[in-house]
Amino acid sequence: MLSFRSLTARMTFLHVVAILITATAIPLVLFYFMNAAVRTIHEQAMSDQAEWLASHLSRSGDGKIALEVPSGLRALFSEVYGRYAYAVLDEHGAPLVFQKSYSNGLFPAHAGQVPSGYQQAAAGHKHIAGVSIMKKVGGAAVWVQVGEDLNHRDVVLDDVVAQFLQRVGWTAIPVLLLLATADILIVRNAMQPLLRASMEAAQISPNRLALRLSVDDVPSEILPLVTSINQALDRIEEGFTRQREFIADAAHELRTPLAVLRIRLETRTDLKASDELFRDVEIMSRVIGQLLDLAESDNAHLHPEDTAELHEVCSEVALHIAPLALTQNKTVALEAAAAPVWVRGNAELLRRAVRNLAENALRHAPPGSAVELVVSPDAKVSVLDRGDGVPPSKRDTIFQRFGTQNPHRTGGAGLGLSIVKRIVQVHQGSVTVTSRPGGGSQFTLHLIAASHPPQEDSISRGPRRA
Repeated sequence: MLSFRSLTARMTFLHVVAILITATAIPLVLFYFMNAAVRTIHEQAMSDQAEWLASHLSRSGDGKIALEVPSGLRALFSEVYGRYAYAVLDEHGAPLVFQKSYSNGLFPAHAGQVPSGYQQAAAGHKHIAGVSIMKKVGGAAVWVQVGEDLNHRDVVLDDVVAQFLQRVGWTAIPVLLLLATADILIVRNAMQPLLRASMEAAQISPNRLALRLSVDDVPSEILPLVTSINQALDRIEEGFTRQREFIADAAHELRTPLAVLRIRLETRTDLKASDELFRDVEIMSRVIGQLLDLAESDNAHLHPEDTAELHEVCSEVALHIAPLALTQNKTVALEAAAAPVWVRGNAELLRRAVRNLAENALRHAPPGSAVELVVSPDAKVSVLDRGDGVPPSKRDTIFQRFGTQNPHRTGGAGLGLSIVKRIVQVHQGSVTVTSRPGGGSQFTLHLIAASHPPQEDSISRGPRRA
């Protein structure tokens, strides 16, 4: 059997095949029954004529059988007309009364036995169908045979039987097309619950795991599948929730020991290489902060009315990293349009994304250079540095979790850029990285501009959790 990827095409094909078989079988069955009905009618008509002929038979004194056909009906049985024929035989099959063309009778005897009932026989170029019945004439048993040449049958019967299949065929074609069209419409209507379920499933994402497939108006045959999918989504949501809670709990639990360790290091003066220890503590603190950002960004979702102003977001990030840049003999520059640039998004999440990009640029920028933050009027934020740049082969992998550009470089665990990517995905935006002329990298956040001036209650103040 042909296989179709489309369930609608498969069901329609099978229905059309069933209709074709039915459309072929029904005319054949009707043709068989009509032939049987015509034969019954013809047999009854021939029997009536045989009875009529028998009523006109007489036996003379010398024992001969004579047939007196009324003058008005002689033409009907004349050999010139050739449609009807008759013969009278004795009980052993010897001809008594007959037409010249049927001297042995219409249905000759075999071994002294005359066939009875409805018969068909060939007589030259004629095909005779009729009956052979036994009657008593003057005390003697005789066979009265009456037949009709099928080549001269009634015109009405010819139209009904001979042209039946052709006429039914021309009628069946439009009916078949109508049924096929109805099948397509019926199958499409039956598939609507599946199409609706697929559209609902397409809206489910890691930050929208609470969505479930609707079971309203779902056919009973599909309901077990939809229920199983919803139960699987329940298990997936539970696993995601446990994972996020673990990351957040672990990060919170590690913050306190690190804070205690920092205080102890600051109060001890007899430790060697204290700068290296402080740097390690700083790296661990940053990784823990990134884990918290990661957990919150996975749980975050946006309200349709949330808006943020990019100049304000980038100003706060520049003020945050400026002291760190000065300690490394680097500077931070901010370039922004004069008019506010409002975008659809959560200001706190966008600050975390820009801060991670700025801290990443600060780690790779050489001493004496500047990290630049540029706010464009078309809802874009770019972070530029004069570091070694990102090779084209690495531009996809650097946004993966724990996918650091240089595994030998210390100062990060490869979470910062993955947090950036996750935040822009929540904002339905994108992040790209290109090389700067003269060396360095340019990371750009592409966001969605706010379509209307922000209301006071729609200015986001912090991330929402799903």
